[in-house]
Amino acid sequence: MRHKPPLNWLPHKTETRKPGRLLSLLFPQPPICPLCSTPHKGWLAGLVHPYLCAQCAASVHELFGALCRSCGKESEHGLCPDCVREPHVFLQARAFAKYEGSAEKAVKALKYQNETGLAPVLGEWLALAYARHYGLDLKAWLVPVPMHPLKERRRGYNQAQLLAKEASRHLHMPVVQALRRISEDDGSQTVRSRAQRLTTLESAFALAPGISVAGQHIVLIDDVLTTGGTADACANALIDGGVASVYVLTVAR
Repeated sequence: MRHKPPLNWLPHKTETRKPGRLLSLLFPQPPICPLCSTPHKGWLAGLVHPYLCAQCAASVHELFGALCRSCGKESEHGLCPDCVREPHVFLQARAFAKYEGSAEKAVKALKYQNETGLAPVLGEWLALAYARHYGLDLKAWLVPVPMHPLKERRRGYNQAQLLAKEASRHLHMPVVQALRRISEDDGSQTVRSRAQRLTTLESAFALAPGISVAGQHIVLIDDVLTTGGTADACANALIDGGVASVYVLTVAR
């Protein structure tokens, strides 16, 4: 989906145009890659449709083909060994790319470095992954994985919510804040085992007040799926609320 560039840079009719301003309008600077800040080739490239430069895009390993039918990691078997050993609560998880290269760099920049300008790119990746893996016939609510209010205030935003909003612009599906986090995360979940994560996340999420999810198809939105503990905890809360199904969609896996 293409979007028209903002028009707020146009000078006001009563404004006296300076020569430098006129030259900048006639010969605008080329847009830059939102990840490495390299100018795109061609003055129209990236102007109305943000994307990574060719060098950054080259290290994005998209996930499709032989995947675990549950967690979405690359696997030549129907279920990967981890999912055979410990089944997930959610129905299925899929991601756009492997958590490596530019995909990893972009997720970390959005999550830890306040690079919110990457959200439109990553949100479009989510929409592409949704269409690729789930098809557009699945009409669902996009539910971002919530952060604890204290942590969200410290960071200033919830990256999962930004990603869900950007994906919804392409998918035309509602973003619903159906969950809340009721216990603050006391450390990074990425360094813990699955058993430790499940223990930490037990009862960490609940339905948001005044939200009914009964009978709805839910797609949980997050930046990365690691062991799946957070997604399982969210799915538990949603299933207790009577949802029809819970899927998971992340930028990276």
